[in-house]
Amino acid sequence: MVLASDIGSMLESNPACWGGRPYVRGKRVTVHRIAIAHSQGLSPPEIATDYGLELAEVHAALAHYFAHQQLIDADSDAYDAESERIARTAEGDTAGQ
Repeated sequence: MVLASDIGSMLESNPACWGGRPYVRGKRVTVHRIAIAHSQGLSPPEIATDYGLELAEVHAALAHYFAHQQLIDADSDAYDAESERIARTAEGDTAGQ
């Protein structure tokens, strides 16, 4: 008996969610978050347990990340830079109060 699973169906990207960043379908966990956990030394089974995911979902996310690593990392860097810019602006707005 052969079981097949379409790993592409485990991930989703929607402009209305997470700024269009890919995430595990039906879960609130982005591919980048899974990649960060993996880079911090967590194994796929540990990530699955920590985030309430199926092991196959973790592997699908990691496969997607490694296939698109440069693009995902650049997007994350841009997001972080914009977040820092907004925080600095907000600090400046409240500094004179």
